[in-house]
Amino acid sequence: ALSPFGTILDFGLKYETTQGWFMGAGYAVIQQDEGTVYPTLHHTIPWGSDGDVIYATFPDMPTWCRYCHEENHTKYECKKAKASILCYGCHSFGHVVAECPTATSNAPSKKQGFKKPRKSYLDDKEKTDEESSNLPPSKELLKSNYAPEASTTPKSAPISKEIAADNVKLAAYADDDDDDDDEDLDYTPNNADESNSDDDDMHYSIDEDEDNFSDVEMAGARLTGTNSIDLTKVPEDEQMNEAPTHHGSNLFYSIIIMSIHIKFNYASLNCNSLVKISSSSTQSSYLRYLRLQQYNIFSFQETHASPSTIPSLDMQLQAQQTFWTAHCGIASFSSDYILTKIPTDTIFPSDRLILCKVHHPHDFYIPFYILNLYAPADSNVARREFFDSIYHMLLHLSDTTLSLDRLLISGDFNYDLCRDIDSGKGLFKTSPNWITFLQQFFHNTMQCNDLVSVPTFQRRVGTASSIDYIYAGYGLQHSITESTISYLQPTWSDHAILHSSFSLGKSKTGPGLWRGNPQYASNPKFQRMLTEHVNDLMDNMPTDCSPQ
Repeated sequence: ALSPFGTILDFGLKYETTQGWFMGAGYAVIQQDEGTVYPTLHHTIPWGSDGDVIYATFPDMPTWCRYCHEENHTKYECKKAKASILCYGCHSFGHVVAECPTATSNAPSKKQGFKKPRKSYLDDKEKTDEESSNLPPSKELLKSNYAPEASTTPKSAPISKEIAADNVKLAAYADDDDDDDDEDLDYTPNNADESNSDDDDMHYSIDEDEDNFSDVEMAGARLTGTNSIDLTKVPEDEQMNEAPTHHGSNLFYSIIIMSIHIKFNYASLNCNSLVKISSSSTQSSYLRYLRLQQYNIFSFQETHASPSTIPSLDMQLQAQQTFWTAHCGIASFSSDYILTKIPTDTIFPSDRLILCKVHHPHDFYIPFYILNLYAPADSNVARREFFDSIYHMLLHLSDTTLSLDRLLISGDFNYDLCRDIDSGKGLFKTSPNWITFLQQFFHNTMQCNDLVSVPTFQRRVGTASSIDYIYAGYGLQHSITESTISYLQPTWSDHAILHSSFSLGKSKTGPGLWRGNPQYASNPKFQRMLTEHVNDLMDNMPTDCSPQ
């Protein structure tokens, strides 16, 4: 049914995850070559010779009706949809009572006789005022601003309470009659201001010592990977001596800042050719599996990519960005990780490596670098020369272009570190300068879960070795959170996927990220200090920043 519209590169059906029932939907990736004329693709596509059809949606498709599935009108304009609408005025089909041509504007509404008068708070208050006038003042009344002047009920120190909702905890503070010497309190009442104030609104007072106030930091909450929030309070030496208090209510919140950790998932694989010429279905299932792993950046070796196959690979991987050579490839699947290729041809011209800079469009994390390489496999001499050239290239670039502390080096090295290097039996397989360089400046990420000796390559039973690696500069070593090794089907590749996760920091913006306390915003001293701080930030801001 779809073959007349182009070459089918990939297709799939959607099934229910528990019982495996077909959900009545699927997808297909179609490639249309330039210069070739194809039939016009419509929403309704014939399926078989029995009159069955399938409904397709695709980019830039014309307007279509969700009721009759015809084109050039919507459901609200569809005559077939209107034919089933019953008018409650004239009891005919095709329109609603608001559009009824026979209905009169003076016709009474059925609902008018059933309207009830709206109850007012003042009505209830008038009923209860007389009943409660003879009652003694309650505990809450004695604690409020409206307590009788003769009241001598003392104000106690506020205590800390927690309010939990949807796994989110906010720091809340409440007045209570019980004395509490909790050292975690951020607020203390100002009794002097309470006794001298005639205002019924909220009151606050700030200590005149600006040094104490200038060091105040906002209470923070950190969103962890399990969607829970860990509460952190202001250190005691950075708290205000006299913080705002609210006399009309017994509950108020401190300033809360939530920040989301940025988790970076990186993977490397010797794919043993992404182009499966002998079987297009194997290639489709292979690329679909790699795409569904949801790694942020994926580095490939032994790609066998060519100018004629790169468009097909890009379409099937559906990555945000890709760079390809005959031996290597690197793909970014997230717009949070922008790749910029660093030219190396003037230093070491080779299609066995790709060097990229990775940065966030809004600078949420410090930029880092990725070197993806595929070492020669057939010649020990060529491999030694290759790694020696890589060594001198990185030393040259470290002076001007990149930081070794924030560099990831990954790929198929074609030597086994434990078998060949540590044992000393295969030192001839690589460059001594390269081995010393890695030991001095980089960390093997597979040490995170003690996976250094786990085989990453297995061609025959009994033939296994660890020749694939991910190395991280010592500036990234502390941010490694997880490392895994995943094996693939033999028809896809005889190498395993190496995966490492990094925590790159916390995001600086996003919906629901800040909750401000208006009590601070209404304080003149806080306003003055905030203005000075913003002006200092503007004066020191780089001139090449965009308005965003």
